Amino acid sequence: MKVVFAGGMTISAQILDMLCREGEIPVHTFGYPPSLAHRSNYMSLDSLAEQYNFPLTKLKDINDLCVLNILKRVKPDWFFVFGWSQLVKKELLTIAKYGTLGLHMSKLPEGRGRAPVAWTIIKGKTEGCVSLIWLEPEADSGPIAVQRTYQISPFDDAGSVVNKVNLIACEIIKESLSDLRKGSLQKINQDDSNASYWEKRTPEDGIINWSLPVRNLYNFIRGTTSPFPGAFAYIDGIKVIVWKSGMIEMDIAMLPGTIIGEYFAHDNEPEMGIAVASNGGILILKKIKIGNEVLSGKSLLEKANLWKGKQFDS
Repeated sequence: MKVVFAGGMTISAQILDMLCREGEIPVHTFGYPPSLAHRSNYMSLDSLAEQYNFPLTKLKDINDLCVLNILKRVKPDWFFVFGWSQLVKKELLTIAKYGTLGLHMSKLPEGRGRAPVAWTIIKGKTEGCVSLIWLEPEADSGPIAVQRTYQISPFDDAGSVVNKVNLIACEIIKESLSDLRKGSLQKINQDDSNASYWEKRTPEDGIINWSLPVRNLYNFIRGTTSPFPGAFAYIDGIKVIVWKSGMIEMDIAMLPGTIIGEYFAHDNEPEMGIAVASNGGILILKKIKIGNEVLSGKSLLEKANLWKGKQFDS
């Protein structure tokens, strides 16, 4: 099977490594340059290229002329675009013998668009999905080859869900290898009438809206935490990124965003945090970042006492 591969994220590296171990070393690979290392889930493919001795071209634009030229020269069976945050132009999609495949982390046709992992958690969904699809010029609209669902618990966050979808994506591709080698992968057209679209997210979209119900805040924080940029708020002009939180749903009379004080939980590994009044409950800040300093445990209690009675900007 002759494959050209493109990707620049952790999911890309895991799938690529699996393919190589299964004997499917790509004839050419495209990856992100180090200048894009600031992007969420960035992963260099350098070590895999060295280990498996395949050619690697680093670029920012998948629609660069060099990609077109290489595809025309090598004439692959498949063009795999797994973990690339950019639409592929029509001219590139039709060169590979059997087609161009991509992955999307929602139960298509629901959730077309950007940031599907973050939105899945922010929306409070208890089930996620990985979709292997044929790529078309329109975002996430191509026929579906495979869909696989997985469960999301209230304790999952962006990091754990990314790990889940990476593993499932590898399983899907590995289990599809027989069909891929024969060029006989199934196509199930999406029902466009049931399509929905999730908006692009930027780091600035992580600002916390304290008027939201406390459960929504909790989902928002766990959906935007590492490896994503994180949810944040300001107090005394200081930016506070919230990496980890907890919640208590209850009636509370204080204004949302007001710091109540210290939080303790006695267990084998005692938890400490900052209790913040919220809409319909209390949000517990368990891990935060101020500047370059990450605070948890006793250091949070110091902030709880310093900020007690103050209010995060709304």
